[in-house]
Amino acid sequence: MESLDIEIYRMSVMLLAGVAAGLLFDIYRIFRWVTSPRGIVVYLEDAIFWLVLTPLLVFALIVSNWVNLRLYAFVGFALGFAVYLVFGSPAVVLALKFVATCLIQLVRAVRQAARRACAACRSFARRVARRLKGLRKPAARAARKAVGRLRPVGRRLRGAALRLLRLGKK
Repeated sequence: MESLDIEIYRMSVMLLAGVAAGLLFDIYRIFRWVTSPRGIVVYLEDAIFWLVLTPLLVFALIVSNWVNLRLYAFVGFALGFAVYLVFGSPAVVLALKFVATCLIQLVRAVRQAARRACAACRSFARRVARRLKGLRKPAARAARKAVGRLRPVGRRLRGAALRLLRLGKK
């Protein structure tokens, strides 16, 4: 039989692994709250979550008792997870939601600034084209061509901004 301090060490490692799993689960929940995935993306995100959690659990089992699967290892993990969900999770979820909301607002502000900058460039190019209209035809053609080249860029930026807006609304 092993000494009590080794048993306490093993149990505490598994308790900490349970707490870490709970924290990872909360991060995953907030990520799902922000992105609102649909279809096959849900299954991919679940697979990624388990691909991250499994090595954590295996590492904790290796560190604590060289992967000897004993009942106290599972009890320690479950107890750590439960303690985290009861005492730590509400505060962590609140903090993560605040951070996610701040990031979404930042993305919206950057998107709005990019949209306004593109609109200003387009407006300036149109004004220049109108003034050049009265000049020689080659100059007017070049200005119209420049405005025409700006349109696809503006559309691409607008599309990206709309995708970011959809991400921010969820």
